[in-house]
Amino acid sequence: MAGTKTYLTLVNNVLQELNEVELTSSTFSSSRGIQTAVKTFVNKAVNDLYTAEVEWPWLYTSTTQDVNSGQQEYTFPSAFRLVLSSADVPTCILNACPVPTESKALTCILYVLFTTVDIV
Repeated sequence: MAGTKTYLTLVNNVLQELNEVELTSSTFSSSRGIQTAVKTFVNKAVNDLYTAEVEWPWLYTSTTQDVNSGQQEYTFPSAFRLVLSSADVPTCILNACPVPTESKALTCILYVLFTTVDIV
């Protein structure tokens, strides 16, 4: 069981245990009945694992981002993993400040705190 498994492999492992027809990459999007239910259950189970603890070391990702004056939104790098279903996912925010003369690290805060902070 060690090693990396794809979503398709995880779903097929459950389908094998249930003695149901396995999916292929070409039939995955057109699943029906128990196959679709298993896809949903596996997705929920993986999401539960990701959000069970804050900052699992194997899920931690660090990156740097050059920011531009006046630009408010940036895309995440392609290898960045997002788990958005938990209110306790750490969130980074940018604070308004004068034009910096040196680089600064962003401070991460919990989403719960982010939603309760009054921004003036």
